[in-house]
Amino acid sequence: MKIRFFLLVIFLFALGVFVPHTTAFARLGETSSLSIKSSGYKKKFVAETSSSDKYTMTTVSENGLTVSEYLTNSGVVFAVKWQGEYQPDLQDIFGKYYSEYESEKEKNKNKSRGSRSHAVNTENLVVNISGHMRSMRGFAYAPSLIPRGVDIEQLK
Repeated sequence: MKIRFFLLVIFLFALGVFVPHTTAFARLGETSSLSIKSSGYKKKFVAETSSSDKYTMTTVSENGLTVSEYLTNSGVVFAVKWQGEYQPDLQDIFGKYYSEYESEKEKNKNKSRGSRSHAVNTENLVVNISGHMRSMRGFAYAPSLIPRGVDIEQLK
């Protein structure tokens, strides 16, 4: 019994160490905290920041995933874009808007049957996700948080 438990602990530890895990924290409506936490084999990432007089964009790339967050001048995330081999954890990306996203996605489930892309468009949240295995992309924003003078279409 003790040997099985010991082997299980070793297996779970090895799984956590050798399988790359990536989580992006760029929650809509919250103060910026974009950082890709990683444990695993590949720990290589690149971070870039650019800004204008209306917003700042921070981009982090790691393990085949690039996540960009768009921040107001007060540091609040108003939009998030991603592209890569897999999709980031949407619960992390959408933060307090996640339940609204899930609810709307479920309502529109039959409309997008057979499609790998979907869109959610509510008063509080706009999301577009498309792609296929090893090539996912998405863009999400909170309309009420877009800074005055920013054309959201140019950010996509």
